[in-house]
Amino acid sequence: MLINQSAVESAIKIIELRTKVLDLNIKCAELGLYEREDVIYHLNQDLTLLLKSSIKYNFLDRIDYGNSFLVGEGNLSFTLSLIKQLQTLPILITSTYESYKDLSDIGQYNAILLHNTGIKVMHNIDATNLHKVFPKSSFDTVIFQFPHSGSREPIGGHNPNYVLVRDFITSASYILKKNGIILITIVDNAFYNNVFRFEEISEQLGLVQPVKYNFDPKDYPQYVHSNTNQDGSALEEYKKFATWEFVI
Repeated sequence: MLINQSAVESAIKIIELRTKVLDLNIKCAELGLYEREDVIYHLNQDLTLLLKSSIKYNFLDRIDYGNSFLVGEGNLSFTLSLIKQLQTLPILITSTYESYKDLSDIGQYNAILLHNTGIKVMHNIDATNLHKVFPKSSFDTVIFQFPHSGSREPIGGHNPNYVLVRDFITSASYILKKNGIILITIVDNAFYNNVFRFEEISEQLGLVQPVKYNFDPKDYPQYVHSNTNQDGSALEEYKKFATWEFVI
C-alpha cells in the first residue's frame, strides 16, 4: 500500500502505539489477565484500522493481481488513468450504466481509446444485476467509484444510495472468486458515511467488516469524475475521499 505523505507522522505514531499495545498484551497473557488481554486485542484491532485509514489503497497492484471488473465508470476516465500507469495490459473489463450513445463526448472518446488499447468496454451494465451478466467466480476484484443512484426518493425507508450499494455488493459477491475484493470509493465525511453505512451493510450480508483506506484523486491524473445526473464533480466539491475494501 502507498503511504499518504500528509499522514506519515500520524502513521508512525500509530505503529509505535501498536507496538506498545502488543507488548502489553503479551504481559497480560503471561500474568493470566485474560479479560484485559481481550480488551487490548480489540484496541490493537482499532489501531490497525486507524493506520490503514491513513494509507492509500494500491489499485494498480490489485489490478495486476488478477481479473478485474469496473462498474459505473461514467466517462471511463478512471479506467483510462489506471491503464496509463500499468506496465502491462491487465486482465480487465470496464463498464458504464449508460449506453454508448448516451455517454458524454469524453466518455465516447475514452471508450474508443480503451477499446483500441485492448480493454473490453461494456455498456448498459446495471451494478445491481451483475450476476445476470457474468458466471459465478469470474473476477478477483470488482471496483465501483463514487456510486450514486441518481435519485433522492427513499426505497423501503432507506436512502436509495444505501440500497444501490447493498444490492451491488450482493450481486458482485456472486461473480467474485473466493477471497475476492470489492472496492468502493466515496466522499469521506459524516454525511456520506451515514448514507452508505458500510458496516451495517456488511453485518446484514454476513461479511467481515470492511477496511477503510485513503483515496487521493491526484494519483490518477486522467481521472475526471462527474456527478450522476448533476453538474459538477465530487472531486471538485470535496477534499477528503476514502476507498472501502470488502473481502468476500
